[in-house]
Formats: sequence, structure tokens, C-alpha cells
Amino acid sequence: MVIADNTIKKLLQNVYFIWGDGKTATANALAKRHDIYVYHTDDSRSRHFKNAHPDYQPAMCRDVPDFWALKKEDAFLWESAVVREMTPMIAAELIGLCYKYKRIICEGDIDIDTVLPVVTNAVVISNHGKKYDFFARPEQAHMLKEIRQRADLDEAQKQRRIENAYNITASDSAVKKAERRAVRLYGVKEIIRDESTSVEQVAKLIEEYWKL
Repeated sequence: MVIADNTIKKLLQNVYFIWGDGKTATANALAKRHDIYVYHTDDSRSRHFKNAHPDYQPAMCRDVPDFWALKKEDAFLWESAVVREMTPMIAAELIGLCYKYKRIICEGDIDIDTVLPVVTNAVVISNHGKKYDFFARPEQAHMLKEIRQRADLDEAQKQRRIENAYNITASDSAVKKAERRAVRLYGVKEIIRDESTSVEQVAKLIEEYWKL
């Protein structure tokens, strides 16, 4: 069954998508200011993996016991496929939540090229390619801690995993390329930030753009 884009767009018209750098903190700030429900795609990930079927979501059903041991190219391809397969599942949940909440902010990884035809409200927060430490964020820091605490690896193996993790996260991912396409080709609003820009300042700019 295929549902027309205009139907999905109407159902998702009160969902606000935030992509880019600092999206989680910004979404939380906006939610606090306006009492808006926030849908974090990371929080739904394990639930969607449990519902995945190998015939329809082969990437999600692939056995990947150690992501940080993958080569960078393989990690990119697998993660991109996972996000692409998970996107319709996210959209279905968002549609269901629209009957419960007046407005929803969706933040996190989603296949932008897939959802753009059905998105009414979206912004990309951009630091214009400046490098940042992916693991400096509280919601990501636990990943390195888990590597360091692994009993099945010696210290040299742990260090190699950590170096590979930084190599993977520092590279220009498919998600970043999709965000740039959304701005350049589809006119999605770009919110510029740098090290001196506070979360509240970014939230204020988005708030004004969306007229919240």
C-alpha cells in the first residue's frame, strides 16, 4: 500500500523537524518554552529494531556486534541504510502521535531525502563544517566509556576502537550531505551557529522563524 505524499504532509503539518548540529539541546529548549512534545529518533531506535523484518529492513536485521570495529565506509553505508529503513517507521509513529499532541518537534537522524516531500516545517542548524568532538556531548559520551569498560578487549584493542570511533564520527557523513542538499536545493531554513552561540539563541531564532 502506498499513501500519497499530500495525505502524509497534511497529517504531519504540525510536526517540526530540527536537523543539524545541537538539534537535541535546541529541541529540548523549545519544548520547555512552548510545552511541545519532543520525539527523539534515538529513543525510538531500539523499538524499531525489534519490529524490523529481514524482508523489509535487511540493514536493521544485520548482525553488527561491534559497530566501532567496522571500516569507515562500511559504517557509513550500514548506518545510512538503517536510517533509510527506519524513516517510514518513524513517520508512522509521528502520525499516531499527532492525534495525541497538538504540536511535535522531531529531532534526530531521519532520511531527509525521503521525508522532505511531506515536511511542512523544518530547519537545519549548521556550524558550516567546523570540526567538533562528537563524544563531548553528554548523550554520546557513554559510547567511549562503554569501549573502555569492555572486558573482552585488551588496552591496545580498546585504543584502536576509540581511534576508529573518532575517525568515523569526524568524517563527512551522508546525513551532513543530505542536510546541505536540503538547504541548497529545497530551501530549508538554515540556522547558523558557532562556538559562541548559545542554545537559547538558536532556539530564539527558530522560534521566530516558526512563529511559535
